[in-house]
Amino acid sequence: MDWGYFFIVYCYLLLAALIILLSPLYLRRPVALILFSFGILINIYLLSPTPGLEWFVPFFCVKLLVSHILREEHYPPNNEI
Repeated sequence: MDWGYFFIVYCYLLLAALIILLSPLYLRRPVALILFSFGILINIYLLSPTPGLEWFVPFFCVKLLVSHILREEHYPPNNEI
């Protein structure tokens, strides 16, 4: 168990989620994608993941930052044909 690794990943995800939630609604999706990309780069180049769990951080980042935290907005239907 590499507690330092998971603590850094946890802190990054909390900070990234906070940044996404504080950004304007129209910018949340691009900001989430940028922060997801930074999370992947941090995981690959700055941290040495626990052997066997290299897949965990990318899937966890995409689940939290790109899928769950973004709110879907419904557009009114266009009545023009």
